[in-house]
Amino acid sequence: MKENIKDKILFVCLDEKFGEEASRTFADSLTLHFANCKELIEYDLFNSGEVLSQCGEDYYLMREKKVIKSTCGYENTVMFANYDIYYHNREVFSKYSTKVYLKIAKKALSKQETLNKLDFETRNAELEKNSDFVVSLKNLSVKGAIKEIYKVLGGI
Repeated sequence: MKENIKDKILFVCLDEKFGEEASRTFADSLTLHFANCKELIEYDLFNSGEVLSQCGEDYYLMREKKVIKSTCGYENTVMFANYDIYYHNREVFSKYSTKVYLKIAKKALSKQETLNKLDFETRNAELEKNSDFVVSLKNLSVKGAIKEIYKVLGGI
């Protein structure tokens, strides 16, 4: 891998389903471990909705951060996080991983995304500014995304 790329790579995408699929495929292509941060948090908390409602947001976020720190301890790992998980744990991700933003135009987001809750412009600007690499994608093609990721990361 390039010298400035850490042994943990975090992918963030505003289209959660596509981002997870593209990052998992990328990990497989390099025979690296893959970790979906949301799934790990849900596994650790067993019933994350119940924890949030019974214990409150502060406790939930503390537990979430604990899982993220643990995940960032894995070696040679590709991680995927949705925007909210990235945002709440950005300091941890910045310290331990190379952050790659899979940038998709708002109009190309899958129909499953809840655009009424998604402040696309603000989130896009945050990710562009604070990611180590931005991979601009024209559509939701995993094969095309992998090709672009290799180009942007320098053919690792």
